[in-house]
Amino acid sequence: MKDVKEKSKLTLKEKRALKKVDQKKSEARAAKPTAVEKKNLKIEKAEAEFLAAAVRLAEMKTSVKKRRVENRVDEILDITALKVEQERRCEDVPPQISDTRSPESPPKELETTVKTCRVCSKSKSIEQFSKDKAAKDGLDSVCKSCGKEYRSPVAKAARARLKARKQKKLEKQNNK
Repeated sequence: MKDVKEKSKLTLKEKRALKKVDQKKSEARAAKPTAVEKKNLKIEKAEAEFLAAAVRLAEMKTSVKKRRVENRVDEILDITALKVEQERRCEDVPPQISDTRSPESPPKELETTVKTCRVCSKSKSIEQFSKDKAAKDGLDSVCKSCGKEYRSPVAKAARARLKARKQKKLEKQNNK
């Protein structure tokens, strides 16, 4: 109330001066952001930085993909160039006899159709050998007939041991 009474007693110049001071104070208050406005500004700034980083990341990914594709294309071109060069070399070289075996030795086809058994040491056709993926030639080193004799006692003993173990386990479970 005192302020109102005091203002009424003031002259017109003084009232104008007070108005200017009040305006400056209100402008200063308006210029100062509130806590909520500060948080909103921080959030907006962070969002802008995040979007800028996302754009940079997307650009980097596309450039990396482009580089990978370009590198792969270069590799393919190099490989094809090597193949073409090898083919050209093969065409330029006249055919030569690379086999150093004597003319009396059988051709390779006959060698691959015959194999020697490791147990009986007899040469037999490859049809008499079982397949074995681990072997270099893809065939077992023991012929089928020797394999039956050679492996059957071993397999029987292994089955007997396994059977004995199972019986012991069952006996222990029953005793508990």
